[in-house]
Amino acid sequence: MSEDALSRATRINQLLAQWQKRVSGASTNNPFRVVELLGGNPFIRIRTLSRLSEL
Repeated sequence: MSEDALSRATRINQLLAQWQKRVSGASTNNPFRVVELLGGNPFIRIRTLSRLSEL
């Protein structure tokens, strides 16, 4: 059971790293920040994203 949780966490972290890499060349830092916030809370609302990332 703990191996499954570790495997899932590893895959999620790898996916987040891929997303961050894809948006790192954006003209602003906002896409990177959104990916970062989604990694912390995948159920975050658009209004909250806007407020936290100062979009």
